[in-house]
Amino acid sequence: MKSKISELIHRLSKVTPFPETELDNILKTEFGISLIKLRTLEDAEIVPDLERIVEERVLTGIPFQYLTGRALFMDEIFFVSPAVLIPRAETELLVETASDLITRHSLKSLVDVGTGSGIIAITLKKRYPALRTLATDISFDALKVAKKNAILHSVDVDFVQCNLLSCLDGPFDLIVSNPPYVGTNDPYRDFRQSEPEIALIGGEKGYELSLELIFQAADRLSKRGYIIIEVNPYVVEEMMGKLSGFEIQLIKDFNGANRVMVLWMT
Repeated sequence: MKSKISELIHRLSKVTPFPETELDNILKTEFGISLIKLRTLEDAEIVPDLERIVEERVLTGIPFQYLTGRALFMDEIFFVSPAVLIPRAETELLVETASDLITRHSLKSLVDVGTGSGIIAITLKKRYPALRTLATDISFDALKVAKKNAILHSVDVDFVQCNLLSCLDGPFDLIVSNPPYVGTNDPYRDFRQSEPEIALIGGEKGYELSLELIFQAADRLSKRGYIIIEVNPYVVEEMMGKLSGFEIQLIKDFNGANRVMVLWMT
């Protein structure tokens, strides 16, 4: 088994700089087993199916989540398609930040802007069933995926197709978003060529769409409401220089980068 695992890791190294991490993600998502656990087995029935996924991943270069139609987020399975971003661990920090505010301030209503696959809204609704939860996206195809995930997780989320918050009046206690925040010339975009550009590119600098969202959100917050957005740590200071009238808190991710911004009105 050890030689087989080494072979799979070597093959994955052709398409990712983190082959062990990717193999672990494939195993957890598709087979409910970790790489550590697989290493302890003498033999495993899953190996032929695992080899097939790895082979297709290497041959096509397409992320395995799009190949299988499933992704893992906070230990839960979600449907994905090329119409939505693949969930990232960094977004877990946004969810935990939102959870903390909901609990501490007894927040009653939430809107998730640019919901994509719906992971943020659905995860928070599962944690707080009484929370009035809405989610928007400009993409009809993305909303189809999000609605499938809401059914999968048995939660009641209202999904609305619109640009940012343009179709909603509020007020909302909490507005959250993982918006497009990659700049048009950012080399980072080269690593996500399989994902939808509409969900990646936030403007020339990357933060333009986030600023538009924040200014819209300011008119739709309840008196003691909060905005939480995931941000590009490389341009966040420049972005903050264009904001006024807000109290702002930055929260660092597991790499020590400023990844989540919390705003409330002064």
